[in-house]
Amino acid sequence: MISINLLSNNELEYEMFIPESIKDFIHLTDLMYDINNKKPMVTYEDFYNDGISKNVHPVHEIRNYRRKKKHPQSYSFSDHAYLLSCYFKSELLWYECKIE
Repeated sequence: MISINLLSNNELEYEMFIPESIKDFIHLTDLMYDINNKKPMVTYEDFYNDGISKNVHPVHEIRNYRRKKKHPQSYSFSDHAYLLSCYFKSELLWYECKIE
């Protein structure tokens, strides 16, 4: 398992700085996930990334996802949901309900 440590540019705006190397890694993981869907070789749990699930606060992720509507260049891990643990996804839903 490869863990990703995230850096925050500005805690108040919840804007995350995602290095290009991390984006490249996630792009590669997208390809591996697509291949695995066609011919299963590992379980879907093997794609969970603890570095994301443990270091990204769900509220920050919700804001990043919403920000993409106005700023398409923004980055959201929700676009790669297979990387997020079930627990993290359930937290996203819980916080989403509280925000709404």
